[in-house]
Parts: sequence; structure tokens; C-alpha cells
Amino acid sequence: MNVTIHKRPPGCSIPSYLMYSTVAGSEKNSKITCPTIGLYNWTAPVQWFKNCKPLQGPKYRAHRSYLFINDVRQEDEGDYTCKFTHTENGTNYTVTATRSFTVEEKGFSVFPVIKAPPHNRTIAVEIGKPVTITCLACFGKGSQFLMNVRWQINKRNVETFGEARIQEEKEQNQSSSNGMDCLTSVLRITDVRDKDLSLKYDCLALSHHGMIRHTVHLRRKQPINHQSTYYIVAGCSLLLMLINVLMIVLKVFWIEVALFWRDIVTPYRTQNDGKLYDAYVIYPRVFRGNSAGTSSLEYFVHHTLPDVLENKCGYKLCIYGRDLLPGQDAATVVESSIQNSRRHMFVLAPLMMHSKEFAYEQEVALHSALIQNNSKVILIEMEPLGGASPLQVGDLQDSLQHLVKMQGTIKWREDHVANKQSLSSKFWKHVRYQMPVPNRLPKTASLSDKTCLDLKQF
Repeated sequence: MNVTIHKRPPGCSIPSYLMYSTVAGSEKNSKITCPTIGLYNWTAPVQWFKNCKPLQGPKYRAHRSYLFINDVRQEDEGDYTCKFTHTENGTNYTVTATRSFTVEEKGFSVFPVIKAPPHNRTIAVEIGKPVTITCLACFGKGSQFLMNVRWQINKRNVETFGEARIQEEKEQNQSSSNGMDCLTSVLRITDVRDKDLSLKYDCLALSHHGMIRHTVHLRRKQPINHQSTYYIVAGCSLLLMLINVLMIVLKVFWIEVALFWRDIVTPYRTQNDGKLYDAYVIYPRVFRGNSAGTSSLEYFVHHTLPDVLENKCGYKLCIYGRDLLPGQDAATVVESSIQNSRRHMFVLAPLMMHSKEFAYEQEVALHSALIQNNSKVILIEMEPLGGASPLQVGDLQDSLQHLVKMQGTIKWREDHVANKQSLSSKFWKHVRYQMPVPNRLPKTASLSDKTCLDLKQF
């Protein structure tokens, strides 16, 4: 006798070559037999284990070489091991044998359910082309007493219809859909003809519960109108192109469009924010350079700005030296005027010295705009004439440098402006765009005569 010794695997893993045949059980048959026990000189009792754990409780009952399981459920599946004692020549040996136990799913039958095609479906077909229609019906689960799927044409079976170009192909194998057992029958028409459009095609499903049918009709597929498709594509392309052109125009002429709309719809509006001025002008009143630079800056602040923004556009400016006179409490008056202004207009000049007045106005205005968020800032850069040095942004206060980098400056150069007071110039358009809507009509023109915008530019 040859004896093979196998090393016991770790845990509860049992190699497949040591497993005996699988036993299937159900509610009616839940008996497991200890395999090969008849070959041994064994004595009762026989111990049973499931997945290496001893079985206990009233659910299990052992009788001789059998194990009976009450109320079998899906969780009873597993590996069952029987253990008994074999006596040979007065010596006792322990014998074990393991086999798997599976639970047969309980079958059932239902009234036939046609999954495809939907009832009263109409299929578009092309004359002279083939068409395939699938009939899929489900009948339940498990072995069925009767189930059949077929096609009928005008209530006649396909095989008796007498058309070789119309064939029915049934699938002998059952398919499963959501756990249901189903049958499929495929209707094939190799060459669709005009007369086929008037026929009625029925998908029938039959079982011992009854019969159900779904009807299908064929219709001629409408030819594709390539001309209308061309018009649609061309129209969409043209619309897309117009949108792109419009976006480009708006991007290039956005300021002009915004000013035009504002002057037409709301040329002026009464402000209820309690503020007295539309803008407070902050400029260096001590200028390091020649007298021409000083007079040019002061002329721009005291004459050019008021003449255009106040007389032609209806704004109200606050300018130190004109509206705030020397002799007053400068700090209090400046702070109050800045707080009562909707915009803070910084006039930045090259080679300017940070005088105490300019530094204080700058600090109060930036605090109001950046910290309190009570107003907005307009930055005007005075470009020098001749060979003078330009404005050095790095010399400005940090917050002012940040604003210059974020929103840029509106550049004024006297010798580049042909008509220095023309509202159609790029400079004044940018200034007015950043200003609020004026709260009064211009002094030099009524609303019916002329708006602040030079309409000739449109």
C-alpha cells in the first residue's frame, strides 16, 4: 500500500484535490453524506464542521453518516467536513473528509414579459435594404413547463408566410436578463419592399400562464435633405462668425459702446449716496523741475480738467487751491473732502517730490479706496515733454504701485493731443469711462442739444 502524506495548509484552506464532489441542496433535500465513510471501520458519532468551525444548534442534525440542515438558506453554502474514528488492528485513526454544499435557487414562473420590441413600435426602413428585429421575452427563473417565442406576420407564422427573403431565427439557448430566463427570436428581412410597409409584425411570447404580443410596423425612412443640412450648417457657421466679430468689436470699442449707452439711457442721474463731489483731484503741488513743468501741471489741473469734466460733462470736482483754500484746517478739510468724493483722481507727474500735502492726501485717499472700499481710483500719468525723465513707478508708494500694475494709467501728453479738450479723444474717453454718471447737466449744453459723448465717433 502506498501512502501519500500532504502538509496541512495554514488556516482553513483545503486544496481542491482533497475535496470530494459538491452536493446541492434545497428546502426539500438538505442532506449531506460523509464521503467514503463506508470504506472504513468506523464507529459513531460523526462530528461535522462548516468552514472548519463545529456545527451547533437545532438547525443541524447528524444521523449516522448524514448531516441534515433545517430551513436551508443561501448563507448555508460552504465547505462541510465530517470527522470520525477508524479502528485498524486495535489502533484508532482520525479520518476527515470535506465537500462543498451549494443551495439550489428556488425557481418560479411568471406571465411572459416581452422586453423587446416595445408595443406598437414603428421602425424606419430603407427600401431594398435589410432589417433585423429582435423579439426578447422572459418567463421566470429555473425550469419552465412551457415557454415559446415566435414572430407572426399578419397573424401567420413566418415559415408558412411563403417569403424566402423573410426568415426567423430562434436562439435555442436561454439567456438571462436580471436573473430571469429568457428566449430570443430574430426576424430578418433581407430585402425590404414597399408591400412590407403595410404588414403587421407580431412578437409572441407563450407560457402556461398565457400569451402576450407586441406589434411592430414598418415605415419608409425619410431621405436626408442635404440642402437643408447645408443651410443649417452655413447658418450656424455664419452665426458663430457674427458672434466672434461682435465679441472682437465689443472688446476693441467697449469704452465707446459703454459711454454711448450711458449717454443715451442715463446721461445724468441724481446720486443719493450723500457725497458732494464726483472726484477729488490729488496732485503734487511741489514739483522738482523747471517752472514750465510746474505751470503745465497746474494748468492741466486748474483749467483743462474743470473745463472738460465740469463744463462739458456736468461733473463736480474738488481741487485743492480752488475749492479748499489756504488758512482752513487743511488736514480736516482734506480728509472730509476725500470722504465726500466718489472718485479719487491721482495726477502722477515725473520727478515729483513727495510733499507733506501730497503724501497725506495720498494716504487718506488710498485708505478710503482700498481699505474702506468707499470709492474708486483714477490714475492719470503726465508724460514729460522733450527729453525729461518719465515717471518712475518704483518711486511711488507701495499701494499706489499696486494700483498702477493692476489697472494701469491714463496717459496725458500735451503735444500728442491735437484738440486737448475734444471729448472724442482717447484720453477723455478713458477718463469719462472711469468716472461715475454725472448728477447734473453740463453747464455749456442742454440735454436736447448735446450729450457729453461726441456722437460723431459712431
